[in-house]
Amino acid sequence: MSRGCIVPPMGCCAVATVLRFPTHAYVALHAAGRLDEVVPLEPAAMPELERLMLHRLAELDVLVRQAYVEYDYKRIFAALNQLMTVDLSAFYFDIRKDALYCDAPSSVRRKASVVVVRHIFECMVKWLAPLLPFTTEEA
Repeated sequence: MSRGCIVPPMGCCAVATVLRFPTHAYVALHAAGRLDEVVPLEPAAMPELERLMLHRLAELDVLVRQAYVEYDYKRIFAALNQLMTVDLSAFYFDIRKDALYCDAPSSVRRKASVVVVRHIFECMVKWLAPLLPFTTEEA
């Protein structure tokens, strides 16, 4: 056991990873809440990056649903951890944060980003609800 942690080391890593969810939820909500008047765009009208993220979410949805059917929580946890740390933090939010906060409200890039961020938030809450009911309820 590691010092200062009352659960085995793997448990500490899992807890630290799970604690990232509120941060991602905050970013998603803050960005999505800025443009309530935006009408959702069709994927064909979105920039390529947004279409890529929607495709990634669709792939992940199939994986997560199948893993829940099989009670394979490790696979769900690993997939969502990958989504939050690599696909969102290190890739999508890093690229699109300027569009979300600096582009004009009428810009297609910003509108598409907000639509995708809203979709990301909704998916994360649905996928994590069985594992973290109290955290997702607050989100």
